[in-house]
Amino acid sequence: MSAHALLAPSAAHRWVECPGSVMLQQAYPDEDDIDAREGTASHFAGAEMLADRVVGVGQIAPNGVALTDEMIEAAEVYVEAVHKVAKRATALGDAGVVVERRVDIPRVHPEHCWGTPDVRTWVPGFVLHVLDYKYGHRIVEAFENWQLIAYAAGLLDEPHVRDMVRQRGDQDITLALTVVQPRAPHVDGPIRTWQCRASDIRGHVNRMQMAGEAALVTDAPTRAGSWCRDCSARHACPTLQREAAAIAQDIGSAMPFDLAPHALGVELRYLSRAAAILDARKSGLEQQAEAMLKRGEQVPFWRVVQEPGREKWTVDAEQVIALGQSLEVNLAKADSLTPNQARKAGVPADVVAAMSHRPLSAFKLVPDDGAAARRVFSSQP
Repeated sequence: MSAHALLAPSAAHRWVECPGSVMLQQAYPDEDDIDAREGTASHFAGAEMLADRVVGVGQIAPNGVALTDEMIEAAEVYVEAVHKVAKRATALGDAGVVVERRVDIPRVHPEHCWGTPDVRTWVPGFVLHVLDYKYGHRIVEAFENWQLIAYAAGLLDEPHVRDMVRQRGDQDITLALTVVQPRAPHVDGPIRTWQCRASDIRGHVNRMQMAGEAALVTDAPTRAGSWCRDCSARHACPTLQREAAAIAQDIGSAMPFDLAPHALGVELRYLSRAAAILDARKSGLEQQAEAMLKRGEQVPFWRVVQEPGREKWTVDAEQVIALGQSLEVNLAKADSLTPNQARKAGVPADVVAAMSHRPLSAFKLVPDDGAAARRVFSSQP
């Protein structure tokens, strides 16, 4: 079975707006994304903490990514949010906190829509809490969040809940849908909750159901917008290409400078949408160009580079301290001392070099004006 549903709740913000993206992405699956892998590793750290297991910097997550301070600190914010909900649930007669367990969402689609909420719990008093942990920097709002709405719809349809929902009616059930996002600055802070009645999401669920049906037919419609930024097929989408080309042409049109308030608002709205479409198209082409260059193909005007990263020790702190003692240099804080600081403290550069390295960064796409090649061929022997 695939790790993700065809109509994945995590991608609902995209396929609700663009049903055609579902099948288009099957031909262009996601490349290995380091940001996504780091997010998965931080999720692992959070799940381990919730299970009362210790995690530490350098520990390898199941996906092969080493945990960092930042991953663990972000996971701690998430765990604290879960504990607050759990504490309230316990005080009122805990119904149990469930972490990362699959839920089917038949109201959207009986076969192709299911997902794994990070955390959910029923607080007596008929309040359903659903929490989703986001590690990324791009802000995700809790209000009318499609992913959380899908999870809530599935949880309300679970067999042991369905009868209670029918008896009470969804107007008497409260949903507390929460996004925990420690690394994205937001006026409401890193923990944001949309509280509503279960009846309030009926229209959203109906819209998801219709979009899901449309996504599974031949020649499903595509529509360009800000959601294209998260589509792995954006570089190959003819709709996005046409929209971006039309916008680029419109940019050259003459516009009056002194706009009335309504005209200003209309144009600003248009340009904001245009910027999102152009950014989506640009990022898709950048991803494709980078992949081609890595394979050794030539892409005019572009190249990929790897720059030296931060210098790191290749030995543990005890060995660094022992080195300092042998040279009569105080390196007692080796756990936070960098190789460069050790050199400044008096350790010979060649000794530091033998015990450290500077790993290369990930590949980066940069413009190529031909200057690098000209320097090579113009250099004198």
